[in-house]
Amino acid sequence: NYHYRAARKGHFAQVVHASTVEIPHQLFVDGNCMDEDADRMGHYRITYADGATEDVPVFYGLNIGLLCPWTPQKEELGYGEIGVMEPTYRCCYDIADNTTWYKWLIPLKKKAVKIEPIILEQYKDAVKIRTMELF
Repeated sequence: NYHYRAARKGHFAQVVHASTVEIPHQLFVDGNCMDEDADRMGHYRITYADGATEDVPVFYGLNIGLLCPWTPQKEELGYGEIGVMEPTYRCCYDIADNTTWYKWLIPLKKKAVKIEPIILEQYKDAVKIRTMELF
């Protein structure tokens, strides 16, 4: 994943997260555009050393996916497997206890001192965060 390798060259945040709810949407890999209102689950607020802040949106299917059992890839992928695969254009899989999580590296403009989740009310119980780190 190019985004993953490129982000590691400077300052970045790393979030390992997943969602316990699946937001119905047309797959982006089929050429559909994201519905920013329907697919947005919240954002991560980055606080930089100089006090400036930046909000980085969390979109289902783009940088977070369904928390589900890890199943080895098959020769032919069904919708479920493609749905799990979809966020890998922005994330890397992070498998823990045979469960699929998504490791998202967020490139930062400068040194950050804090990252905090700001999750929309309807998804507060659905967004699960395993780790959040700043580098």
